[in-house]
Amino acid sequence: MRIENVEIINFRQYKNIEFDFKKNNSRDLHIILGNNGIGKTNLLNAISWCLYGTEPHLGNEKIARKRINASELENAILLGKEKCQTKVTVTISVDNKLIAFERTQEFKATKNPFEFKPVFVVTIIAQEANKVLTDIEEISNIQKQYLPEEISEYFFFDGEQLDKYFISDQGEKIHEAIYNISQVNLLSSMSDRIGNVIREFHTQAGKKNVGISELNARKSEIEATVINLEESISNCKKQIGIAESEITICNEFLAGKEGVPEKEKEYQDLAKDIEEKELELTRYSADFKQFLREFKILFSLYPKLKETLELIDSKENQGELPPNIDKQFLERMLKYHKCFICDRPMEDEEETKVENLLDQLKLSSSVSHLLVKIKSPLEESLGRCKAYPKIREELLHREKTIRESLDNLNERFNKLDAYLKNYQDKEKIKDMYEKRSKYDEIRKKNENNKAKFELQRDDTRKTLDKIEDELAKAIEKQEELKVLKKQIAFVTESKSIVEEIETEMMQEVREKMTEETMNMFKRLDWKTETFSHIILDDSYVLELYDTYGYPMVGACSAAERALLALSFTLALQKVSGYDSMLFIDTPVGRVDLENRANFATVLSQIAENKQVIMTFTPSEYSQEIKNVLEPCASTFKELKTADESETFIG
Repeated sequence: MRIENVEIINFRQYKNIEFDFKKNNSRDLHIILGNNGIGKTNLLNAISWCLYGTEPHLGNEKIARKRINASELENAILLGKEKCQTKVTVTISVDNKLIAFERTQEFKATKNPFEFKPVFVVTIIAQEANKVLTDIEEISNIQKQYLPEEISEYFFFDGEQLDKYFISDQGEKIHEAIYNISQVNLLSSMSDRIGNVIREFHTQAGKKNVGISELNARKSEIEATVINLEESISNCKKQIGIAESEITICNEFLAGKEGVPEKEKEYQDLAKDIEEKELELTRYSADFKQFLREFKILFSLYPKLKETLELIDSKENQGELPPNIDKQFLERMLKYHKCFICDRPMEDEEETKVENLLDQLKLSSSVSHLLVKIKSPLEESLGRCKAYPKIREELLHREKTIRESLDNLNERFNKLDAYLKNYQDKEKIKDMYEKRSKYDEIRKKNENNKAKFELQRDDTRKTLDKIEDELAKAIEKQEELKVLKKQIAFVTESKSIVEEIETEMMQEVREKMTEETMNMFKRLDWKTETFSHIILDDSYVLELYDTYGYPMVGACSAAERALLALSFTLALQKVSGYDSMLFIDTPVGRVDLENRANFATVLSQIAENKQVIMTFTPSEYSQEIKNVLEPCASTFKELKTADESETFIG
C-alpha cells in the first residue's frame, strides 16, 4: 500500500495544494523540505484527519491554528457567505485499485466559526467499476483492511518521538498492535460470544432451580469484579509506562548534569552563609572599635584611677572613712523604736547603742560617701586594664576565625559559580529533577497498586473457579438439565480451545516479531557488533541486549532507538501482511550529528521495498543527508510561504 496523492483545500495554512508521490525510480523515497511552522507536521495532521478524523500531532490545541484556513474564512465573511469549508483527499493504491478517502467539514463564516459535522466519503476506483461508500460500517471495514487506526502510529511517525517508542512501557501498545494486526482479536471476539452463550445456558438452568440462579448471580458479580481488577491493573501499567517514559526523558536531559540542583542549592546556601558571615564580621568590627574606645579612655585615666583607689585604701586603713552605714536607716529605727533588721521592738539598751553609733559617724560627709561608692567601679576599671591583653587576644582570634571561615566560603562559592556558569538552564535542570522525583513516586505507587490488584484478581479468580464448580455440580444434580449440561460442557470446551489458540497465535506472532525485529535491526544498524539479541517478553515489553547480556534500550543513542523503532515497525508490517508505507515527520530531529548520514542511508535502503515520505527542516537537511537522499529520491518538494498565511510548493 502506498499514498499516491494528497489534496488539501483550506486546511490551516494550506489553501489549495496537492502533493503527488509518484515513484520515478527504483526507490520510493519522497522528501518534503520546509522551515519550522510552515506546515510540515500539518501535512501529517491533514492526512490523519482525513483518514480518522483526529490530529494526533497537533500539539497544543488551545494555541493551534483553526482548521479552516484563516484567509478563506476572512474572505467568506467579507463576501457575506454563510459557510466555508475544509477538504482533504488522500488517495492510496492497493491491490491493483485506487481508494480515495475524502473528508469535508463546513464552518459557519464568523469570527468564531461553528464547526458542522464532517462528511466522510470513500471512493474505490477499479478497472471493473467505481464504487462510492458512505455507510460508516463499510468505510470502517476499508480502513481496518488497509490503514487500521489502532496501528496508525506504525505508519505515521512523529520523528521527535521516534526514539521514545521503547524507552517507556510500550507493552500495552505493542500487545494491542500485534493483537489487531494479526487478527487475533477475531478469536477474542469469538471467545466473548461463546462466553455469552455459556451465560445464557446458565440463566436457563437458573430459571429451573433457585440455587442455580443464586450461583449465577454470584458468578456474574465475581466476573465483574475480575474485569474491574483487570482494568485497574491495566491502568496501573499505563501509569507506570507514562512515569517510566517521563523518568527516561528526565534522565536523558540530566545526563552529565547530575548533582546540578544539589550544587545550585549549595551555591544558594553558601551565598546566604557568606552574607551572614560578612554581617558577623561587621558586628565584630563594631565590637573592636568599641573595645579600642573603651581602653583608650581607661588607659588615659589609669594613673588617676590608681591614685584615687590607693587614697581610698589608705583612709580605710587609717579609719578615716566610716563603714558604709546608712544614717537615715538608723534614725528611722530610733524613731519607731523598732529593729528593721530582725523586725522586733528595741530595748532601751539597744537604742542607746544606736544613738552612740550615730554620734561616731562624724565624718559621714557626702565626700566620704562618694569615695566609698566609687571604690568598686575603680577596682573594676583597673581590673579591666589588667585583662586587656587577654581580651585583645580573644578579639583578634575571633576576627581570624571569621575571616578564615569567610575565605573558605568564598573559595567554595567561586568554584561552584565557575561550575554552574556552564549551565544556563539551571531552572530547567531543577524542574527536571523535581519532575523525575514526582514520576518516580507515581511509578512506585502504581507498581505497589498493580501488585495489590493482581493478588486480589488471583484470589477472586480462585473464588470464581469454586463458584463454577458448584454451578456445574448443581446443574449435574438436576435430571431435567442433562441436555443443558452437555451444551454447557461443549461450549465451555469450545471457549477453552479458542483461548488456547489465541494464546498460541499471540506467542507465535511474538516470537516471529522478536526474530524479525532483530534481523531488520542487524541489517540496518551500522554497529552490529555491539548488540546481541532482542527479547519481547510476556508483557510485550521490548528490550535490546548487548553482547555482554546487558539491557541497552535506555542507554542507546537517539539514532539507535529510532532505528529500533523502524525495525520493529518493518517487522510488524511484514509479519502481519500489512505492507504499508511510512511517513516520518522530521526523522533526524533527535539523531546526533555524527549518526544522521548513517540514518539517512538506512531510510534510503528501506525505500527500496516500500514508500517512505519524510519531512525536513533546512537545518536538518544537511549536506551529508542531501548527498545520501537526493540522488535516489523520486520526488522533492520545498514548502514556501509569502506571508505565513498560505503555504505552497516552491
